[in-house]
Amino acid sequence: MVQPLILVLGVGYFYFYEFELTPATTMIISAVGWFIAMLLAIVLLLKNVKPTNSDSVEPLPTGPLWRTSLVFAVIAGVQMTNSRIDIVMMYWFAGDSGAGIYSAMIRICDLLVFSIIAINISIGPSLACLHHAGETKKLQILVTKAARLSSLAALPLIILVAYFAQFAMGLFGDDFVGSPLPLLVLCISQAVVVLTGSKAILLVMSGEERTTALVLGITAIIHIAISLALIPTLGVLGAAISTAATVICWSVWLTYMSIRKLGIDPTIFRLFSRIH
Repeated sequence: MVQPLILVLGVGYFYFYEFELTPATTMIISAVGWFIAMLLAIVLLLKNVKPTNSDSVEPLPTGPLWRTSLVFAVIAGVQMTNSRIDIVMMYWFAGDSGAGIYSAMIRICDLLVFSIIAINISIGPSLACLHHAGETKKLQILVTKAARLSSLAALPLIILVAYFAQFAMGLFGDDFVGSPLPLLVLCISQAVVVLTGSKAILLVMSGEERTTALVLGITAIIHIAISLALIPTLGVLGAAISTAATVICWSVWLTYMSIRKLGIDPTIFRLFSRIH
């Protein structure tokens, strides 16, 4: 919450006091926000983690921690690539206008799945604890409840936005109103994300972070390939198809890996769970 708050306050200050707000200035404000958030996290960590007697505690090997951290860094980088490469390619092939329209659609779709992001953050530690304790039955119950709760919150919004797609785009201005088809395609992919539940966080918190990184890395390459093939000819619709196909691909793939590796079905249906 710290970084977004600083970004809003900084941009608001420049806007209301009529200073020139350039993209570079906005990026600097955002970077300052991340830096302050990092410092605050370090301060809170030092304040809440009490020092222990080093003579009575065995030293923790740092090698595995660094390797795991590297995998998490790869996952974060790939996710960032997957979420932005289509916008960059739209700018290359369609200019500012096409990229702006498509970026507005992506922002709408990001809001649609906010519920599953919030739920993933809240259940992550519980998933790790249950997996470490071998409580697979409780793990299955938790991910099923999480999937159903996020679906209950997100699916009505997805259906509403899909039905009123042109109205939703019109909120950004008259220039953004056009064919509703690209936003409909993206809404379908977001519905798949919600219905398949917390598959990524389940794998990561169960020690399968390398599997997650591999799946996301391969689908990022697929995303780039489809974007290069479709965007030059179809424009915004091509970008939407590329993104939707990629999102559905990694959602289904990670769901399959959750069932195969852990025996847990993360979807709302729980049809393929091997936990009884």
